[in-house]
Amino acid sequence: MCPHTLDVVSCLYPAYIYSLLMGFAPFKIERKGPFVEIKHCKIYHVLSTLFYTLSICFLVWMGYTKMGYYHLQSPMQRFINFLYLLLVAGLMSVNVLFNKLHTTSLVTLWRKMCHIDTLIRNRGIKLNYRRLMYSTSTFCIVAATLHTCYIIFLVSIQNYKDPLFSGSVYFALNFAVTGFACVSCSFLAFFLLIGHMFEKILEYMKHRVLRSFLLDSDSKSKSIIDTADLHQELCELVRHANDVMSVQMLASFAVTFSVVTLQIYSMVNAFNIKKVDYSFVLSSLCCVIILLQEKVILSLVSRRCMGMIPKTKELLTELLNVHIDDKRICREVNAFNLQILHNQFDITAGNFFVIDPPIFLTAGSAITTYILLFIQADPFVDLYQSMKDSVGAI
Repeated sequence: MCPHTLDVVSCLYPAYIYSLLMGFAPFKIERKGPFVEIKHCKIYHVLSTLFYTLSICFLVWMGYTKMGYYHLQSPMQRFINFLYLLLVAGLMSVNVLFNKLHTTSLVTLWRKMCHIDTLIRNRGIKLNYRRLMYSTSTFCIVAATLHTCYIIFLVSIQNYKDPLFSGSVYFALNFAVTGFACVSCSFLAFFLLIGHMFEKILEYMKHRVLRSFLLDSDSKSKSIIDTADLHQELCELVRHANDVMSVQMLASFAVTFSVVTLQIYSMVNAFNIKKVDYSFVLSSLCCVIILLQEKVILSLVSRRCMGMIPKTKELLTELLNVHIDDKRICREVNAFNLQILHNQFDITAGNFFVIDPPIFLTAGSAITTYILLFIQADPFVDLYQSMKDSVGAI
């Protein structure tokens, strides 16, 4: 692929490379004219699956033999330690399982994306690939930098009895967090591009039908039909992308909810027992801010993509009002409206909830409730000391 020509494949490359390094992508994706060549490497997939399987087994073994799980006095400490282990190993498991099961679906998604990109370009619609690539690259780089700095800061504020064991723990944690960020980057890249495609085809219809006084009724009707066809393809693409990433996003939001709850509880409890280590409080605060920022960005991208349906309806209503006397245009607009009625979509996390900013109100209420319950259950547990014991810190 020529590095000087940007297209749908190249603008998604930052997220693809992130996924490739984590073993979550087809081995090679290249554009060959109007077609997409997708290559697989069995050794790559076997080795990545084996590595993840061994990592998960190591985490489970470490949790029950090295972390001193049965030596903890407080049931709350045992529960928190088990939950952290479950989050790290469980997130790895979900990522490995669903990426391997959805390999064919992911290949189909890339091919559909490139097919729609070809259809859009054949109609003379220009997409701003450079802006998309910049946005995706920025998100990937910032995500990798923030979570790496967080792990380094967490490692630097402690002393260790067994540096090799502690290093293994933090390596596994860093690997799980990288997989976590990989899912988010893929979600953002795909839905950011799909939302941009929606915007451009609506601009195309507005320019060709609403603002052009040189085209006759037949040409305008054809433009509406072309836009309706592209709109149909994009709606199907959104549903397919959501099917591929839905369960992963559910796991991602579940992990964020659990970690944010535990980190806030740790901060509250540190002040409650009057044993405040400001380094750990700062690390917890940074963790909460990073996770919430990432989920807010994803929810805004999702909302922007879902908001294309109401925007399309508004534009069609405007077209209908302007061309009320043109029966052919009215007929095509009504057909387009009927098509939209059957192509409604929501971007969901495992069909449990819609990925939309209002979800944070519900999550905030639930987090507050759980923290109050934890405080009532054991108001004097020292979770920071429990975490130190888990990683072999002094």
